[in-house]
Amino acid sequence: MGLIKGAVIGLIVTFVLYLVPFVNMLSPFIGGFAGAYSEVRSAWDGLLVGILMFILMVIPGFILAGFVGSLFHNIPGLMAIVTGLGAGMFFLIMLHTGIIGIIGAVLGGLLAD
Repeated sequence: MGLIKGAVIGLIVTFVLYLVPFVNMLSPFIGGFAGAYSEVRSAWDGLLVGILMFILMVIPGFILAGFVGSLFHNIPGLMAIVTGLGAGMFFLIMLHTGIIGIIGAVLGGLLAD
């Protein structure tokens, strides 16, 4: 239960800090660190919290991307452009969030011990 609770804490902290200017680039690190530090006691558990936080963040992103892509289904050229650009941006944002969040969660798990 601690891993899931830590991932949810990290996810909430990350989402809130994404809205703060100049802090949003470090928000996955801070969120992963906060989630792992508050709930786990080892680096391995911190890694699991970071991975679970990443998975919980990707699922709503895929749903949102599918919804946005379906809005443009009647315009073939625009649909391809919007879908391609959206998928590329989504991939880059999730890659940044995943890597930085996992690093923060591992460090949070190490320091919690």
